This record gives sequence, C-alpha cells and structure tokens, in this order.
Amino acid sequence: MVHGNNFLFMAIWCDLVVDYDALTVTIVEQIKQSVGGHNMPVKIRIKNGNYRDKESRVVEVQNQVFTLIKPYRSGANGGYVVVDGSRIVPNKPSLRVKVIDGDFSLEDELGQPVVLDEAHADAVPKIDVPTETDEEAISRIRKQFAVLDQMTHAVTVGTIRGLIVSGPPGIGKSFGVEQIADAYEAENRLAGNALSLTEVVKGSVTPIALYQTLFMNKDKGEVLIFDDCDSILFDEVSLNMLKAVLDSGKKRMLSWKSESNALVREGIPDRFEFKGGVIFITNVNFEKCA
Repeated sequence: MVHGNNFLFMAIWCDLVVDYDALTVTIVEQIKQSVGGHNMPVKIRIKNGNYRDKESRVVEVQNQVFTLIKPYRSGANGGYVVVDGSRIVPNKPSLRVKVIDGDFSLEDELGQPVVLDEAHADAVPKIDVPTETDEEAISRIRKQFAVLDQMTHAVTVGTIRGLIVSGPPGIGKSFGVEQIADAYEAENRLAGNALSLTEVVKGSVTPIALYQTLFMNKDKGEVLIFDDCDSILFDEVSLNMLKAVLDSGKKRMLSWKSESNALVREGIPDRFEFKGGVIFITNVNFEKCA
C-alpha cells in the first residue's frame, strides 16, 4: 500500500513474490569463471521485459537474447539488467532493459544454459523461493480484504479522501467496497437523510461526463465509486481530473475551461471545489505498467 496525507493506493495482486535481488553485482564474473574464463561473454535471454526508446516509448522484449553487461538489479520500478543493445537499437551499446518478474535465463555463446561446475557452484547466491501453504495464502488474502474494508470505511467517514484499489478481476474487490457503501447508505437513511450519499459509476466515462459527475458528488460526505472505468486512466484530461480529486492539498479545485453547452445547460460552473470522497477500482496492474 502507498499512501499520502489523505490518499491511499492498495494493490491486491496475490502473486508469490520472489526476491531476485540475491543476484549480486559479482554474478557476471563468477559465471564467466565457471564456463571457462573471463573472456567468454555471458548471454541473457529475457523472456518478458521492455525498454524505452529515444522518444520514451515502451518497447516490449519477448524471448530475446543479449550480451549481458551488468547483472540483474532491483530498482524503484522493478528489476532490470544492462545489455548490449546495438543489435536492436543503433548506436546503443548499453541498453537498460526492465525484466518483468525476473523472467530471464543465462546462456553461453552456443545458446546452452550456463551450468556452474563444482568449483563455482557455491559462488552464486541461491535464490530462496518462499513457500506458502493454502491456509497461509487464505489467511494473507483475508487480511488484505480486511484492510480494504477498513480503508473503504475511512473514505466514507472522511478520514481518507481517496482510495485506488488495484487487483485482478473476479477476486471480490467491488463486492467488498459496495458492501461498505451500502452500510454507509443505510446509516444515512436511519439518520433521516433522504438524499443518497454514494454513487457507483461503471463502464466508459468521457472527460465532460466525469467533470459533471464529480460536480454532482462534490460535497463533504458524498462518496463516488468508479468501478471498471479504466478508460479514465488512459485519457489525459480525465486522468488529470482524477489526480486533482485525489490531491492531498487543503483544497481540491477542478476546472473546465473549454466551451460546453452541456455544462451551461446543467448550470454547472467551470470551476468548483471538490470535498467528497473517491474510490477507484481497477484491474490494471500498475507495477507492470511502470
């Protein structure tokens, strides 16, 4: 989970996490020794990865072999290696490639897997893959959803302004959030308030429709739930509005400075302060998009 002053991001991706940082800086020299000398280049087969070209566009790498320059390292946005990229990128002898989930293997010049001899078998640190029983996995997942319930409740009472929930489809993200929202609505009705305080938005949303929806749910105590509205993440105008309502500043101001008959017809101003809460539920895996 990542959180700011009043905003929280929660990822529920139940994959087994392997610490590939055990591959140390000295691994290249160690493997060179094991296959017969320092002059033999080490090849790396990257099964799933990507790099950025000179225009910062993401280029996918699938099952490609490179000459390894620097070994696997863990960075802020995941693991990466430095390879000789001149074969696919002209004038790029040193290319940094992100490796998705540490999915690579080492080979010699003939394409054979590198096998360490007995003299060097202990030179390369072993990668300890954690094991987890079904009961442990179920317990861990239950804890994650318990935290999700707590954070959703925190949005309804205004402790947290916004929450982004990321995870694969079909695991119950929406169900848990909407249960808490229904309970919040029930409390609201018991208190004698006729107006609904929550709205669930599903499907595609245009930028102008997003602006209208945010205005209609702008007051303190109101909660907007966006479920499977991933189009918002891939539209620059919509994304900027989402960032504005998740901002941790004292005031969250939104503006629409383009002419719009729809806003005029609905009596919606071109600038307003948003004081409500937002929960954004998505299937997008942000770690793999980084």
